[in-house]
Amino acid sequence: MCTCVSKVYRLVLLPNIVALSMQEFKHHGRDTFIGERVRDFIIKYQDRLLYGTDLVSGWGENGVDGDLGKLDNTYLSDYRYFASDEEIGVPWISESTRVQGLKLPAAVLKKIFFRNAKTWYPGI
Repeated sequence: MCTCVSKVYRLVLLPNIVALSMQEFKHHGRDTFIGERVRDFIIKYQDRLLYGTDLVSGWGENGVDGDLGKLDNTYLSDYRYFASDEEIGVPWISESTRVQGLKLPAAVLKKIFFRNAKTWYPGI
């Protein structure tokens, strides 16, 4: 089962759970109907979602600088997906794969990229 779908079930059935990684939501944006549902889902569960990625440092051949560059590019691409209605490339699926951005409200973006982390991880 796709991790995105399993997160949906967990968030619906378990009211005290939070989803940490949101990068895989991009995979579902290829279908406009599903993309709209992803947007509605994120807005509905905005208090229980945190932006995260599964990038790991130290595995690339370009060292830490290359890893930081990849992290920066991933973050900017993901943020554009959540914040804009632009069509965005998803090269890890294929070079030709494009998804429509979700254009989430600014208040929702602030929660999933910042405020929820402060709530769920006090002291950061």
